[in-house]
Amino acid sequence: MPETLTLKAGSLELEVVPATGGGIASFLHRSASGPVALMREVPENLRAYVGDLANYPLVPFSNRIVHGQLDFGGRHITLPCNLPPHAIHGHGYVHEWQETERTDSSLALAYLHAPDEWPWAYEAEQRYDLDADGLTYSLSVRNLSEEPMPAGLGAHPYFPIRPGVRLTTALDHVWESDPTLVPLRRIPVPADWSFATGREIETIHIDHCFGGWDGLAVIDYPQDGLTLTVTADALFGHLVVYTPEGKSYFCVEPVTHCNDGFNMMERGVPDTGTVVLGKGETLAGKMRFSVRIKQ
Repeated sequence: MPETLTLKAGSLELEVVPATGGGIASFLHRSASGPVALMREVPENLRAYVGDLANYPLVPFSNRIVHGQLDFGGRHITLPCNLPPHAIHGHGYVHEWQETERTDSSLALAYLHAPDEWPWAYEAEQRYDLDADGLTYSLSVRNLSEEPMPAGLGAHPYFPIRPGVRLTTALDHVWESDPTLVPLRRIPVPADWSFATGREIETIHIDHCFGGWDGLAVIDYPQDGLTLTVTADALFGHLVVYTPEGKSYFCVEPVTHCNDGFNMMERGVPDTGTVVLGKGETLAGKMRFSVRIKQ
């Protein structure tokens, strides 16, 4: 089993697995009546597979590049389709990360990518800073190549479904998609998909990328007397909401760009969130998972 590193602050505890994408294996509030999972908790025997973790990094892109075909700067690039029929989530989540800094409540990890099918070299960093009120998660990518590189960042946290859990967040639009989640067009958020006034997660089953996110999402667990508030820097202007039917989890994923945003930018589609990094330039952002225990 891969090594797990544990951070602690107040009643909060975070477990990170550097060898498995540098992802989170558990994020807990240890109450007097026992531990409460703030993200889904992963048994030790499943921590070698990133798809079972509680959170993992999305770098240097989020979600799908359609059929693994990328057109950028006059080049045509073919990427491995790691979730057929598309390429998904970049490279960081399927590679080992190296520890660069660690205290009892903080951890920094680094990943260096050499050019391969993705023809740019880059370095990425994840940083976890835990305190008594929550977790600050930082993510960055720096272009080490001579040529400009399209770039994006995101997180993929899995939250447990418990009775009555509600999501409240303001979203301007949604990218309507085909059955394989290829974006077709941007539309206003339909009333049936709106979380503006809060709704119970178990009443909706979607997997969509929303845009115009204001960087605030509130997840309320009334049964536990607990609220988890997700805030993010302005560069995370998109939010993927995944609420699969029949599962014990749901996902609320702050991301910088929409699905297949790099290709859409090349086609002149506005507001994809795509960033182009020149040589030595860095894209960096933070998000916060704040925990409030109701008295």
